[in-house]
Amino acid sequence: MPPPPAEPLVSQEGLYALEDRLRAAGYSSVLAVPIRAEMQDVGLLLIGSLRNDAHTLADLRLLHRTAAQLATACRRLAAFSWVVPGPVADERSAIIANVTEGVLEAIGRAREGGDLVQLVSDALSNQVPHDRCELIAVAPAPDCWALLSSSRSTSGRITLDAETTDAVDALVFHLGSRSVARIPDLRFSETPWPSLPGSHPHRVRSLVAARLDIGDEFVGWLCLGSETPAWFRQEDEAVAQLAARILAARVAGWTAKAELRGAWR
Repeated sequence: MPPPPAEPLVSQEGLYALEDRLRAAGYSSVLAVPIRAEMQDVGLLLIGSLRNDAHTLADLRLLHRTAAQLATACRRLAAFSWVVPGPVADERSAIIANVTEGVLEAIGRAREGGDLVQLVSDALSNQVPHDRCELIAVAPAPDCWALLSSSRSTSGRITLDAETTDAVDALVFHLGSRSVARIPDLRFSETPWPSLPGSHPHRVRSLVAARLDIGDEFVGWLCLGSETPAWFRQEDEAVAQLAARILAARVAGWTAKAELRGAWR
């Protein structure tokens, strides 16, 4: 169900129609208010209840105050290119342009590895919905691997504990020399999601991964994970591959800079 259009303000009739649709879906009490920034609506705030007459005038006033507090954040959020709904699956050229623009913007804005992982995840979330994102980089021995999400500063050592290193080893071995791969259920493959302790890797059930290569040089993997088994589709592989081709040089550069500053000494 698409939201009512903002031109630039959502009409009251549009809000009533949205409330009616939600009531038809089973919610007995519904309130909808626009999130208004100056003279433009930048979002909608909805609450619903299965109980009759669950909301009062005080609730409506509180909802309007909450919407006003969210206005600035929503206006800034709307400026990001990845917030714009992605193109439909059969528009191949539009998909390529959307992914390329989003990933390049992520590379340009990222200050360090952790930033890059989050921004890439944001850039791909419209086209390939996912719960986790990770960039695995080939690191100097004896560590062999690095997780860019673990890099939250521009200095200091970047090391993985033995358990995380074993998890990355197992995943990379399972992926082998394939350029892209989907794993419908990590539990059945006995391959854990690569992540640092405390991040609940066991929750991730399915994965799509694309290899990062520069010429004949292997530099790492882009991994997207979901907490739902068999979540990813065949068309998601092409998106992951495209993103990986764009990211390969950036990840290689990150590894080289980290090695120069002695991150693995």
